[in-house]
Amino acid sequence: MLSAHFFLMVEYSGSAPVWSAGGTVLTVALLTPMPSGIPLAARIPTYRDLAGNVQTLPIEYEVKVSGTPDYWPFTEGIVYAWEGEWVEGDKDGIIDGGAIFEIQRMEVQSSSTFHLTSYETMDFIDPRGWDAYRRTSNAIQLLGYRETDMSVVKDVDLDPDVDFARLPWSVQTWAGTAMAVSPGSSRTIEYSMEVVAQEDLPLFPIELKKGAALWKQPTNIEVLWMDCWKQVLTYTMRESGSIVQSGTESMWFAPAIGRVRVEARQESPDGTYEESKSYLSGLIIPGWLEP
Repeated sequence: MLSAHFFLMVEYSGSAPVWSAGGTVLTVALLTPMPSGIPLAARIPTYRDLAGNVQTLPIEYEVKVSGTPDYWPFTEGIVYAWEGEWVEGDKDGIIDGGAIFEIQRMEVQSSSTFHLTSYETMDFIDPRGWDAYRRTSNAIQLLGYRETDMSVVKDVDLDPDVDFARLPWSVQTWAGTAMAVSPGSSRTIEYSMEVVAQEDLPLFPIELKKGAALWKQPTNIEVLWMDCWKQVLTYTMRESGSIVQSGTESMWFAPAIGRVRVEARQESPDGTYEESKSYLSGLIIPGWLEP
């Protein structure tokens, strides 16, 4: 087993681990400077020693970089590649489905605000939309978003701003109501957020394909995102008092990375629904993890 942070630093370093002349010391070059609080772990369950004997007692190493981790860094130019799957259905079963592939880039707007902008390709031409956030000393707030559907652009402002995450990260719950306002439309959103617990997640839960351009899946090695915070959003959206949509969204945030998995379900009053699962399959963090 390897922690994802350890695996990615070796993957992006471009330097293979080197054995000493006697074959007793393995030196691994890690990228520096390393972000605060990230877990570096390796577990070798069995191995063959220099004499050819199979050793069954595992070797385990685990350390954490000193300091408090930032679970959602605001750095200009961070790139996230997502892969996954979605299905659409109703009370009779699944109607449609398909694959998910999306590129997101962090685009700083000011010292405290940023857009997480979506693209179809890594050339970053023709954004499909964005979510706008502000970071304060005790929260990350969702300010609004832009959607593009069949070349029609719709900007939505939230009033008041929604606490999307509260800092520092801990097990906690909060709730509120906001108006989603766009030209010609106004909807009420009732929401609750719950930070559930810290969990470890597999880096490769599915066979990643397009994301392999950014990192390659190793063979016979389990790679885990360690110390992730799981957060669950539950919401109901109303227009003129009537429910138009409700749903849940579970998100996992890894130290120094941000979101690494999103699982969502949204339902309509007519009984139709859409479910999706998205996994981080590629990552660029300027000044640290760069191919």
